[in-house]
Amino acid sequence: MLRSLKRHPIPEHVDLPFGYRVMIKQVPRKELEEHLGDGVMASWVVEDQTIYLDKSRPIKKRRADLSHELVHALADWQAKVLGGSLGDAKN
Repeated sequence: MLRSLKRHPIPEHVDLPFGYRVMIKQVPRKELEEHLGDGVMASWVVEDQTIYLDKSRPIKKRRADLSHELVHALADWQAKVLGGSLGDAKN
């Protein structure tokens, strides 16, 4: 399994249904901290629809960071598409 992960780099974007594109940018730690604060290693910025990752972190950590930030992106996508949380959606 680890070999197959090596062949799959972190993507530049993820497309969700209904035209919602999540951009993914790997940036230097200094740049990330300048814009988002000290100690930030990854962040979902809803205004940009972009996940920012600290490119100096090991690839396994960046994958974990990406997974975590994608959860935030999915929550915002859900709110936009459904107009609220999943619990508020009508069948």
